[in-house]
Amino acid sequence: MALKKQISHLDDYYQRLLGGKAKKIKPQDVEHVIAKLAAKEAALIAELDKPLKNSDRIRIEQKLLVAHEHQERAQWLLAEITAARH
Repeated sequence: MALKKQISHLDDYYQRLLGGKAKKIKPQDVEHVIAKLAAKEAALIAELDKPLKNSDRIRIEQKLLVAHEHQERAQWLLAEITAARH
């Protein structure tokens, strides 16, 4: 559930960026989302080390891909916000 919440935050930030309100987004807020996503990714990797059914392994690997994709989105967003502030 926490992954969905972090993705929702990212989506909100993207909408603000598209609406020309990038200066209202605090870089530390995006950094916080990045840290949460990194923690979730680490937890998923730790889960993969456990013996799992094949269906569970596939599900976790899909979540891992989503977490990684959104980390990249968040890094890009942070760069855009930083550039907009200068």
